[in-house]
Amino acid sequence: MKRLVALLAMFGMFWVGSPAKAGVLALDINPSPPSGGLYLGSAVSVGWKFSVLNPVTVSALGLWDQDPPGLVLNTSFSVTLWTTGGVSLASATITDASNPVVSTYDPSGLSRWLFEDLVTPLTLAAGDYVLGASGDFSAAGARNAQAITTHPDITWTEGRFSNSAVFPNNDFGSPRAAFGPNMMISTGTVPEPGTLALLALALGGLAYSRRRARTLIGVRYR
Repeated sequence: MKRLVALLAMFGMFWVGSPAKAGVLALDINPSPPSGGLYLGSAVSVGWKFSVLNPVTVSALGLWDQDPPGLVLNTSFSVTLWTTGGVSLASATITDASNPVVSTYDPSGLSRWLFEDLVTPLTLAAGDYVLGASGDFSAAGARNAQAITTHPDITWTEGRFSNSAVFPNNDFGSPRAAFGPNMMISTGTVPEPGTLALLALALGGLAYSRRRARTLIGVRYR
């Protein structure tokens, strides 16, 4: 029994230490129609500052892909998660071939998010951060919005931009914003396949050892 308790305790440590790789949108937008779109220059950075209310794990970074013209073929954008001081925490390159995620505002999928998974999920403690995207926004990749929704653990603070630097350090001025970059987040933890395999192996070994012990006891007292 003591062995079983020890094994379960060890499994509990692995369970807590394995962040969930799946996630949900940190932010979603109802984009303005093309006539109200936000057409930016070819060498700018746009994004948004936000507050994390409770720790979240970022599993992927992405960018808005408006219906035609959308992301131009072979055009790439760099999406980066920053501290408010401009220190890069994680980044990803988004292209028209990145993984699509449907927006709740457009179930048809014509306008959608494009994401790339982070090699190592990043956990953000409560505090302030900036999410930015840089590239050629002259045709696509950023929109203003009629409405936005955020995850309960995320609060949108202000829109950010920069005409020259990669880090969007200027405030658009409320309520203006250019919504382009996004991230997938999760707040829970799930066991990874390796953890489950470890548990199965440990329990199998425990069962074998108990059967062997019973067999030895039976032989001893015959």
